[in-house]
Amino acid sequence: MTTNVQAHITEAHTKAQQSWFYQGWELFKKAPFSLFLFMIIPMVLAGLMQLLPAPYSIVLSKFCAWLLAAMVWPVMHHLDHHNKVSVTAIFAALGWSKMPLMALCGLTVFAFEVLVAFLLLGSQGIELTLWGKINNVAPWQLGVIFATSAPIAVALSLATACCLLCSTPVFAAIKRSLKVCLNANKALALLIVINALALFIAPFTFALGSLLLAPWLTCVGYYAYRSMFTTNG
Repeated sequence: MTTNVQAHITEAHTKAQQSWFYQGWELFKKAPFSLFLFMIIPMVLAGLMQLLPAPYSIVLSKFCAWLLAAMVWPVMHHLDHHNKVSVTAIFAALGWSKMPLMALCGLTVFAFEVLVAFLLLGSQGIELTLWGKINNVAPWQLGVIFATSAPIAVALSLATACCLLCSTPVFAAIKRSLKVCLNANKALALLIVINALALFIAPFTFALGSLLLAPWLTCVGYYAYRSMFTTNG
């Protein structure tokens, strides 16, 4: 009897995980232009900051981009519950005081990209990531540098949602998120793979591929967060 109940619970949970992608698409369709805008603003501002002297400008842009990108989580949360976009929902989020520390932890993604660039290209990789010099760098090499950071980026993104929406302490949220991602189920593993592919094709499409997929993937991530962090306590 107990085995049958557990089997039904497991099956229901698996179906719920598989529905993340459909739910994410449905959420995206509610406000595609608004969500796209919230995705593009951090990228544009980060790009403008990188016009300042390197390498400090690049590090600063990554830090600020993480803070700005966090705005989309309360927007999606409000959209999911009220079927409309609300800018005021951004300021109503509980965990903004934790975001500066979370953004510092988010620099781990950039640090990993620097490491991969160095292993792949040597000193030229350091020039690429810290000074933005892309001479003699093939698109596939850029794609590999971006794509390999996807698992860390997804894990820290889920931790950001946990900190911002539930006011969970930063390191507790990161620890939980890393544990979840290291023991990733099929749905979460697929989400990480699709994110990696979107990052890999970015250099081949002038980042258009990533821009087009980012809103939907972030909406999928929102349901992954809800399923794995809030439903299970």
